[in-house]
Amino acid sequence: MTLTRNIKLNQSEDKLLSTLQFIANKYPVESLSSSKTTVRCAGGWVRDKLLGLQSDDIDIVLNNCSGVDFARRVHDHFSANNGKRSEFCSSIGIIASNPSKGKHLQTATMRVMGYEVDFSHFRPPPGSTEDKIFGTPEEDALLRDFTINALYYNVETGLVEDFTERGFHDLENKTIRTPLESMKTLRDDPLRALRAVRFSVRFGFSLSGAICAAASSTIIKDLLQHQTSRGRFGSEIEGMLTGNSSSPKEAFDLIFELNLHDVVFELPRDDDDNSSTISKIAETSIQTRDNNNHEDGSDVLDSAISSGWLEAKDILRTLSAVIDAIDIDGNSMHSSHRRHLELAKTSIDNRLLYLTSFLHPFRLLNYTDARGNIRPVIHFIIQESLRFKHKDFVNIWAIIIEHEGQMRILLQKEKSGTSCKLEIGQALHQMKELWLTALVVATVMEAHEKPLEQREELIKTCISLYERTINFGLDGCWLVTPHLSGKEIMHELGIVKGPMVGYYLSEQRKWQIMNPQGDKQACIDFLKEEA
Repeated sequence: MTLTRNIKLNQSEDKLLSTLQFIANKYPVESLSSSKTTVRCAGGWVRDKLLGLQSDDIDIVLNNCSGVDFARRVHDHFSANNGKRSEFCSSIGIIASNPSKGKHLQTATMRVMGYEVDFSHFRPPPGSTEDKIFGTPEEDALLRDFTINALYYNVETGLVEDFTERGFHDLENKTIRTPLESMKTLRDDPLRALRAVRFSVRFGFSLSGAICAAASSTIIKDLLQHQTSRGRFGSEIEGMLTGNSSSPKEAFDLIFELNLHDVVFELPRDDDDNSSTISKIAETSIQTRDNNNHEDGSDVLDSAISSGWLEAKDILRTLSAVIDAIDIDGNSMHSSHRRHLELAKTSIDNRLLYLTSFLHPFRLLNYTDARGNIRPVIHFIIQESLRFKHKDFVNIWAIIIEHEGQMRILLQKEKSGTSCKLEIGQALHQMKELWLTALVVATVMEAHEKPLEQREELIKTCISLYERTINFGLDGCWLVTPHLSGKEIMHELGIVKGPMVGYYLSEQRKWQIMNPQGDKQACIDFLKEEA
């Protein structure tokens, strides 16, 4: 990333922003204020442009009218001048202010000339009188999350404005810093602690000492736990796990360093308002770090949870070493010995890989939910703490409970030289697109359990199994359409509906794994011989 102090607009950006300033000049605000409407871009778009990055999301801030009012002027302008308004701008969406979710101002959002644009006005300082609706640029800048996000592009002058007088400095020095005292800024919106982590790993910037101290304080942790919606946690973690600039390992490390892991990945807790409590450890394999005998069940549970977090950190270190060793670039596994690269269809799901590895130590912890159902604690973390989709839990749980074990068996057979095409193909039919992620998870867990000197051989076995699977042409085998349906099998073999139909469907799948070029008639002939 190359930093500049000037913003060079491309043709479409110039056309959009010039049009917005034209609208501001043509349709002046009727108010007691004598100031004219000045259009400024703010936040991430300005930061990214200065860093030489492209962004299609633009935040517009106004000095003397609300974002909703200005959005209506934009809407009316295009409707009056173009007739077919939808070709140039969409309808207006209104996001209500919600301080508990970090939204302090009502915002209008719409798509204008190919860009996603949010409109709002300068935020006045907290505690302002009712007649002070609009803040000044300086006041607004100080209320933003970080100095690098408190830079403004003045559309009329073409200048970048740094009202905190530290935004340029922190961009140049690659530092995440708050405009005001860090504790005050984070108390304004505690989730900024996680945003700091996300920006730090995304841009490779360091966190200021003040942010680290505030983020790891019991005050901010308490506010995060009790006054921040869980869906916002999930959004921030999602940003750390996905995207071109994501860096999950560094993000998780920083979350641990700030001691936020138990708040972000919250476990069920025992309180008056939540009946979802951890009530059982089913033969837990989480090893306590001490050898003391605990008579109190809660002590054993606390020790198991503490050990689980420590093991999660260790597993992430192992994962990082495995990723480097098997040379994962993006979502692909590379090997200097691999052939037939064009046959590979499946990629590693980096998001599931890190979540599964990180949560693995808690796989045998259960909790009782509000309805009295016993569920895995991992279910609670994924769906309640992070508000991720149920499918995420299903996939993570399938990898941990089923696919990892299957892959460990295949790794052992690959090591002993007894791998066979049919067994690998049948395993892939069960795992489908999760097979490669499951292979890496199994390798990580094996490596985590083995001495360092044995890891090199394990990595070679992992790559060898991967190459064998690709060279056998098995990647994507679960997508192959069966030659015969159940009804067709009944007709061809003269059998009635029942268990035998399932048996021959299974035999057909095995035959197609071994004979991918075989046609329908050849398959029928095989099944008749079997019958």
